Amino acid sequence: MQEIKITNQNLNRQVLLHKLKSAGIQTNAYADLIFDHPAYNFTDAEKEISIVELTLYDLGLKNEGDFKKT
Repeated sequence: MQEIKITNQNLNRQVLLHKLKSAGIQTNAYADLIFDHPAYNFTDAEKEISIVELTLYDLGLKNEGDFKKT
């Protein structure tokens, strides 16, 4: 399990996305939807979030798995 802590530091969208990319964090279209949504406010008080990368094993899936429907 890998954990990365990020503080929002009241950054605008472009600076925040640049910092995420510099930290090796990839974003997708869903992240763009969140950052572009009117409810997303860049001027909130400084907050820290943790981003955690989990494996299937970390989630309790200890046996091999596949994508077949059962």
